Amino acid sequence: MRFLNVLLAVSLFLVAAVSCSMEDDMLIVASTSEAATVSADDTQLYVSFNVSGEMATRASSSSWDGEKMDTFENASVVVLEGNNVFFAKDNVTNFNELNVLVKTGRTYQVYVIANTTISFASMTTKDQVEDVVYGAADLSNMVKFGKSKEFSFNKGQGFETIADAKNGNVETIAIVLKQLTAQVELVEFNSTITEGKEATVALTSVELVNKNTTRKLNETVSSFTNEVVTADDFGKDAYASFVTYPNADTSNLTSLKLTFNVGEREEVRTYTINPNGLAGIGHNYVEAGNIYQLYVSVKVVGDKVECSVKCYTLDWQYNEFETTLVEVQ
Repeated sequence: MRFLNVLLAVSLFLVAAVSCSMEDDMLIVASTSEAATVSADDTQLYVSFNVSGEMATRASSSSWDGEKMDTFENASVVVLEGNNVFFAKDNVTNFNELNVLVKTGRTYQVYVIANTTISFASMTTKDQVEDVVYGAADLSNMVKFGKSKEFSFNKGQGFETIADAKNGNVETIAIVLKQLTAQVELVEFNSTITEGKEATVALTSVELVNKNTTRKLNETVSSFTNEVVTADDFGKDAYASFVTYPNADTSNLTSLKLTFNVGEREEVRTYTINPNGLAGIGHNYVEAGNIYQLYVSVKVVGDKVECSVKCYTLDWQYNEFETTLVEVQ
């Protein structure tokens, strides 16, 4: 009996997610079509999984430097058959005609992980892939992750080439790449002295308290640490910028701790990021895909030091929400 390969053309290409939700970065669209004439006895029939595409960046302007959040340098493509890795390829930079033969009558799912330095090529199970997707190793790389719905293909009438299959009966599968991390920035620190003797107000350090460094898929598994940026390392566009996984653990809330001197006196202020229960929308502590920008004003009146903090939450579509933060007592 002659076995004829069934060619399934799955074209993956990246486009800007102009109308996506706040966590969505970009879309990968997969188009599928079956191919080849077979008999009912062909139990080892194959289909071809084809990946092709092009890179795209967000076509939008912003007041913040979000280049690393908006783009990716490489991606890994993982094809799962049930709970097993059927195929994996790292460092996919242009998605040019990546072909994989898969069997009909089986269930498959596609994972795409962008901005990761981890190799998935040697992994054999779905659990192995998911364990590292939310791991700590790539926290600063702005890792993005998306997966297709599960799909399968039956035997039937089709074509003998990928080129012909692309013009066949097409189904579209969308894979949304989502930003897994959030960013916290101290953008501005201003001071005024209205009464009393002259004194210099100087910011000496910025600390992100309870930075979440570990998050596993479908689990609330967190590992917290503190990260400090001192005056010698303050940045040009922001005094300090931190990357963290989401955190809504009320026992270990992510906060920004400011240490500054008023003359010879040291002052310390701590503020919870995006606390729940505030008036307005989108207040559920630190959420993936958001940038939290803090603007601090210090007012010295005699021996009294007043500190006010505005937090601007920028979501994935650059919508901006303003919140006044209250000092943690």
